[in-house]
Amino acid sequence: MSSNNTVTPDKPFTTPTASWFKPTITLDEIPKPALDLLMSCTGLPLDKIVSHVNEARAAAWLTAPYPCIGLYMFLDLHMSQHPLYPTLLSRLMHSPTTRLVDIGCGLGQDVRKLVSDGVPATQTYAVELKAELISAGQDLFMDGGRKQSLISFLHGDAVTDDMEQWKRKLDVSDGFEMIHTGALFHLFAWETQLAIARNLVALVHGSDEAVIFGWTFAAREAGLRSVGPKKEAVVYGHDEGSARRLWEEVGEATGTRWEVEVRIAWADVGEVAGLAKGGSWGDAEGNGIMWFSVRRV
Repeated sequence: MSSNNTVTPDKPFTTPTASWFKPTITLDEIPKPALDLLMSCTGLPLDKIVSHVNEARAAAWLTAPYPCIGLYMFLDLHMSQHPLYPTLLSRLMHSPTTRLVDIGCGLGQDVRKLVSDGVPATQTYAVELKAELISAGQDLFMDGGRKQSLISFLHGDAVTDDMEQWKRKLDVSDGFEMIHTGALFHLFAWETQLAIARNLVALVHGSDEAVIFGWTFAAREAGLRSVGPKKEAVVYGHDEGSARRLWEEVGEATGTRWEVEVRIAWADVGEVAGLAKGGSWGDAEGNGIMWFSVRRV
């Protein structure tokens, strides 16, 4: 980390900065899907939600000073915004042997949304690098003995861990039919993204219907780019070509082939990803959000 606190890939978002910290949130600023989820999971009355969210966020920020925490991005429930979500939700609800894992789950909001939408908690799994965020999520959603308490969480590193150990720890010997990664790939330089993707290949189920999906930063020209109101963070923005090339290289390394589908929303990244809560994080000409899905062929 340089002395001017510039964030770089492979060492992302490790220094707190006012640019990605919103001091508090109001009830009107909580998206309705998140508000409904919080009320359903916690059983708290409406007038207690804001203070509860602010307290939970403050605790999470102490150990994870990331934009997703500082700007309340965990309330945006991005998985449910993915174009494939309705289809995958239906599959999970109607196939008791189908399992989904969320890699880099943060507070676990997306898997709890799945359960709230009707997916059995026993079919949902989540992995997070920061064990403290898993605990913070359990406090935020007040799991207790509620149905979401049956979700399987694991503290793990998607870059360096052995995926066979993940399978053993989660008791999923043949892998996952669905793997979600939200806001993960763009945090790392190319070689580390390859390492993550190779691990996902080792983790995914061998069936033709298995899918890896999620979202990441998009750019009209792929590569590293500075983002944030003060350009204080560096992320990797993908274009359609680089996304396909990533999975071509992964296929070559693993002896597999992958079909890649992308959909890009060209807009201020903040407006699309919820970062507008902390000011502009891009521009309409150069940045966007890429929704992607990858299937074995």
